[in-house]
Order: sequence, then C-alpha cells, then structure tokens
Amino acid sequence: MKLDNDGVFTQSEYETEILSRLIEKYERSAGFREGSSTRRILLVMDKEPKLCKTLEDPDNNRCFAASLRDLEDKGIVGFQWVRYEKNNLVDRIWLITEPQALEKTYQMLGRRPQIKILDELQAMISETIDHLQGREAAGISGIIDFLVDCREVLTNKKRIPAPFSDDIQSDRDLLKFVEGLDSVSDDGGEIMERIMSSRLYGDSKYYEKNVKSKALALLRSVYKSSMGSTSEQDGVSCDELMQQYGITRWPEILQFTGNIRVKLDGDHPVDDKLIGDHLVDGHSVDGQLIDYSSQQFGAYMNSLTLRHVTAVEVFETKRLIFIENLANYIWYVSTKRKSDEVVIWHGGFLSPVREKWFRMLCEAGEKLKIFHWSDIDLGGFRIFAMLREKVAQSVMPMKMDVATLKQYSDRTIPIGDDSADTGKSSQADSGRSDQYLASLSKLMDDPEYEVFHDVIKYMLENHVKLEQEQETLCCS
Repeated sequence: MKLDNDGVFTQSEYETEILSRLIEKYERSAGFREGSSTRRILLVMDKEPKLCKTLEDPDNNRCFAASLRDLEDKGIVGFQWVRYEKNNLVDRIWLITEPQALEKTYQMLGRRPQIKILDELQAMISETIDHLQGREAAGISGIIDFLVDCREVLTNKKRIPAPFSDDIQSDRDLLKFVEGLDSVSDDGGEIMERIMSSRLYGDSKYYEKNVKSKALALLRSVYKSSMGSTSEQDGVSCDELMQQYGITRWPEILQFTGNIRVKLDGDHPVDDKLIGDHLVDGHSVDGQLIDYSSQQFGAYMNSLTLRHVTAVEVFETKRLIFIENLANYIWYVSTKRKSDEVVIWHGGFLSPVREKWFRMLCEAGEKLKIFHWSDIDLGGFRIFAMLREKVAQSVMPMKMDVATLKQYSDRTIPIGDDSADTGKSSQADSGRSDQYLASLSKLMDDPEYEVFHDVIKYMLENHVKLEQEQETLCCS
C-alpha cells in the first residue's frame, strides 16, 4: 500500500496493509522460530507515523476502523483504542497466532504459510543432498556442505537462506541445476551453457534468464568457503566459476609453452598440413601429430581439440611449472623461461578440462620436477593443495616461502587492511581479518599443508600476505 498523505484508501487496502505488516513481523519473531511465544505480535500506532498520517482524513479513519472491526470479527487480529478515544484513535493492533487464525490470515493475503514453504524447501534440499551423496565430481562435496548449512538455517532459524527464496519453482530450478552438475556434460567434462539449459529445462535460454544469477551466487559461496576467502573480491569471474563444473559459454582455452607434442585421434576433422597456427609434423594410424615447441612465447589449445588428444609427449624438458596468474605466466614466459621448462597457465581453479590436461602433461614426463607458483595467501595454498591432490603428488611450491615474503616485504599486503585505500578500518574489516587468521591457523594442524607451515607461521606472526603480481613489478 502506498502511504500517500493525500490518498484515499479502501477498507480492503487497509486490511491488506495491516495483515501484511503483522505477518511479516510474525515470520521474523522468536515465536515463529520456536513454535510458541507469549509475546504479542504488535503494531503500535505511535510508531507508525505514515500510517497515522493517512488517518487524518475522516474517510480513511472510518475505513481503517471498519477494517479492524472486520478482522476482529474474523478472529485474526485484536486491537485496543487509545484511552478516552474509543471509535476514534487506535492504540495498538495484534495478530492472533493460533493455527486456525494464522491460516485465515494467509488465505486473506493470498499467500502460502511461510512454515509450509520452509518445510517444502527443506525436503527438496534434503532430496538433493541424498542425490549428490557419493558423487566424486569436482566441487560436489563443497556443494553438499553448503546445502547442509542451508538446511540447518531452515530448520533452526526458520529462515530462507540465500540464494533460495520463497518462490518454490525458482528453488526447484536451482536444485535441478545443482543435481545436474556432473551428469549433463558432454564427453570431455564440458558442456555449453545453452545446451545444458536445453537438457535440464527444455529451453536453451531458460537457465540464463531464470537460474544463472542464483546458480552463480551458490557457486561463489561454495568457492569462497573452499578457498577460505573473506572478501567479496575473490578474483574469480562468473565464467571461471562455471568452468570449474565444466559449464562454459564457449570452449575453454588452455595456455602453455614448451617442448610439447600431442597426437590426435583419427576422428579429428582437420586433414590439412596446418591446424590453426600449428604445423602438423606428421601422421600416424591414430591421427595427426602437433608440435608446439616452436611456439616459444605461448601456445594455445581449446577444449574441443583436447577431446581428440590421444597422447602427449613432453621432451627435452627438466621442469614443469604451473603459474596461477595470467600476467605472471606471460611475464615468466617472455622474460624468465628456460628452454628446458614447460610452463602452464593454471588460472587459479581446476575445471574438468584443465584437470585432464594438467594430468596428461604431468604423466607424460615421469622424471620431471613439477612446481607451482601462486599468491602467498590462503587461496594460493589451497590451489596448490588441490593441484597436488588431483594432478601430481610430487608438485612443489615455487616462490611461495618465507624468503620470498622477506624479499618483497615492501610489497606485502597487511592481513585485515581491506581499507588501505581510505586509511580507515572498520569492525567488519577486523572480523574478516580474525576469520582469515583463524583459517590460516587451522592449516598449521593440517599435514596436507606441511610444506607451507614455515611461511604460514611467518604470516601469522607478521599479519602479511603477498600477491604474486607484486613479484614481477621490480623485475620486469
């Protein structure tokens, strides 16, 4: 209802306004969360100046009083007049919270009872959790944990957690997306967004129009939890979030440099002597052979080509180096790379496509020394741990130690100084700092991060971290 001082409102409009305000207060109350309460759900007119202003008009005042009498007769609200102002000024209005009265209130508002929405959403989430249990696809365990937390909020706090809403159909669409994450992709672990939308919803544009924003919010929450991010600016784009689960708008691009040859199967559609910008060295019964070694300043392969790769050869190489950040990858390739090094842009996340390609490279060079270079921070450590878990157990950190932090001490970032630009700090900043340091501290008890325990100890003592881009500024 628009509380326009000059407006004239009907009895029905006042009834809707009163019930809407009362039911919203009820759904936020302890009585709703706990199932019972002795406290009334009140509208105190002294605290409703805009509503009271409309009652200065005599016609509005009569409609307002009539609406209250009607609602009282229906047994869904009670009210009290101001002393000595009976039939003129209302003091307070309260909601009758007995089950039958609440049911009538929701019917008059044309709304489903919130408790029924909560119960239905809780059941839907539980079914999705059961559906996902036992799956081993990338990120599924993190999604299960997120959904379990959402279910706890629904159960204990009687509140709908983001990105879910009281629109059950919207929630159903989101959970259908989640359940389909590891089952809709094409061979090679990747699927185009619109093809996925057609398979899940029967409409190539439905996902983008109706589901994508909520799906991204869910996946970003999962990512931040898994990487220990405490800032909204976690540096991962929307496209990268989706790529982690094999969903792309376009084929994924892989960047690398070094002495690498790949063999393609006979189903590869290209028969010419050139494949893109790459010379075909020769043919085998299996297909074509591409030699990338001449591309000393960066080679590329898209995910469609990767599907046809049957073998990878890494030759005349001693070291294989993964680099998280693209700017650092380009800088290293153009200024520091040695002829016996293969350098791969990691990108900061492992999509199914990247995981497959990285594993093929590592397995092609059994005697290679494998290194990874990331930010010296919580996210960098977890990126390294995931690379070691899923790609190569022998990988070692590069430029992610105490010596590097000390070398670039003038370029480190104080942990918790999220307001560096303004020179001010807030209570929220302090909370994020404490959370970040607590997450770092937990890694000290985790043998998976033992390789970083010295540098983590230094970070905890000095409250500093380092972005890997800073290491190129004084060396470029």
